[in-house]
Order: sequence, then structure tokens, then C-alpha cells
Amino acid sequence: KAIRPEIARQYSQIPNTHLYFKFVVMDEEDIEEVDMARKAYSDKGVEADIYLMPVGATVEGQAKTGRQVAEICLKYGYKFSPRLHVDLFGNKWGT
Repeated sequence: KAIRPEIARQYSQIPNTHLYFKFVVMDEEDIEEVDMARKAYSDKGVEADIYLMPVGATVEGQAKTGRQVAEICLKYGYKFSPRLHVDLFGNKWGT
């Protein structure tokens, strides 16, 4: 439901817009879904940077998967992003 290429295409046509997508992943098994989303967007003419973020609702949880996700980014050419809001505020709504 969250993969909406037609909406992303509309956003991509706004002048001076830098569109990017972020996916929370745990391991290499999640890459299949990321690749399917990338293809769905590409098929509609939307090319954007893709960031992978480590799964984890706590700093400790993210620490368990962060390095693995960074290595996946290097392997597949995606960008890495920490979930900074979790580091700073915990996993709370509105952050």
C-alpha cells in the first residue's frame, strides 16, 4: 500500500524537488522488496535515491543491525541512513 509510483511521479515533477525513498531493513532478505519498489517507481519514470535504515525501535536494537545494513548498502549501491529520531528521542510518535 505504501508503494505509490503514480504519487511519486507527481512529486518528482515539482521544480527543484529532490525525491528520495527510505526503507527500514533488517537483512539481505529485505532487499527483494526494496528492489521491487525501485522497479515499480522506475517503470513510472521515477528515479530517486534510495536509503536503507537499520530496523530497531531502540538504539540498542539498531546497533544489532546497523553494520549489516551498511554492508548491504555497499554491496547493492544504496545509501545508508541511521534512524536519527530513534537515537535522539526513542521510538515515539511525532518525532
